[in-house]
Amino acid sequence: MIEIKFRQGIFLDGKFLSWHYWGIGADDTFKGPVRTSGEKFGDSFQYTGLKDKSGKEIWEGDIIKGIHQHKGQSEVFYEYGQWQPFSYLGDYTGNDFEVIGNIYQNPEL
Repeated sequence: MIEIKFRQGIFLDGKFLSWHYWGIGADDTFKGPVRTSGEKFGDSFQYTGLKDKSGKEIWEGDIIKGIHQHKGQSEVFYEYGQWQPFSYLGDYTGNDFEVIGNIYQNPEL
């Protein structure tokens, strides 16, 4: 079975604290978010199933930087039934990108 994973930013007093991961594991068990007093959850972001050049998982909301022939940087998002910006690349390999941040921890990117 394919593992379906999500993550949500956890905030306290409007400041990002950490990620909470949830989803359906390879063993078909659901792992859900648990809140503690005062914490707020942000939007949910899905795991793309892809990894970057270092083997780091690429998530929706991540900022990736292209290397080799794919220059520039872009936010990862889901549109028209495909993960962007990967859909136009055809034979994507993780060696072509690296995760350099995400929209919560690195809004300046």
